[in-house]
Amino acid sequence: MIDRVFSENRATIARITCNHQRDGLPLDALRHFLRDVHCPCVARRPAIWEYRTQWFDPIRGDLFAGLDGVEVNEDAGHQLQFMSEVRWQDNEALENFERSPDATVRPLIIADVAMLVGEGTTYETRGADGQTLIDRTGHLAPRGPVRSPTLAIFLRARGDAEAFGEGVSTLARLWAALPGTTRLRLNLLTPPAGAAPANAPVPRHPPERQHQAMIEVHCVDEQAIGALARVPDLRGCGQWARSLHAYPVTDLFSWTCNGKPTLMALRGYHAAQAIEAFGAEHHRSPAMLDWMYGHVTAGGPVG
Repeated sequence: MIDRVFSENRATIARITCNHQRDGLPLDALRHFLRDVHCPCVARRPAIWEYRTQWFDPIRGDLFAGLDGVEVNEDAGHQLQFMSEVRWQDNEALENFERSPDATVRPLIIADVAMLVGEGTTYETRGADGQTLIDRTGHLAPRGPVRSPTLAIFLRARGDAEAFGEGVSTLARLWAALPGTTRLRLNLLTPPAGAAPANAPVPRHPPERQHQAMIEVHCVDEQAIGALARVPDLRGCGQWARSLHAYPVTDLFSWTCNGKPTLMALRGYHAAQAIEAFGAEHHRSPAMLDWMYGHVTAGGPVG
């Protein structure tokens, strides 16, 4: 059995991309395209240690209402709707990833971004700035709707970056220690430096709307979600945070886990669902998958 905390924390580099849709696109259709077309393409790229995507509902401003000096909501047109997180073990793995696919194929994958995304920002996390503190979910490779209440909490810093990092890290440890918390991952985010390149496929969020931290927290039930707001240290977070946005996570997808593709990444979401529903374990067979996909199976599947 894979120790999820140990495995995830072996990755030392992560890129986290936060997006909302292009105007005029039906959100359900966009999400189906991501799940069934775009994400399996990305999962084929080499040297990925972990690759996950999440879908969000609108911010729940009620959860943390009343925090002094902290914005807990945002205009609907500026709210995030989905994010991806790709992690690599080290710089060598990241370099291998960036070399493939070649210049002929890479633009074909990137074309999806311009087609789907209205605005987005890719952040980087390195070393101890990205850590999974606990994982008691028992879900090695999530696929589809979350099984218990889950939040993606995005924060913007106020003032000193060091004080912000200490404040967020302390809050994450306190939340992780609550009995109703089953998983918590903290990412201290480094926003992109300088102006977006002229050939960027979509506009980047302006600096004032970029985030400096994200906490993914899973709880056993809504009562445990409510307990997050009752942690005493949260009352003073306005000293180091100017906004705290709690997005309910509706769906979570794991495409690469522990350096290996998941069954969904290889066979597709609907096939993976059907294989699980029928208990068709022979369709998880490495021999079958090696025959179908060759080296892409990379010793998988996981989950």
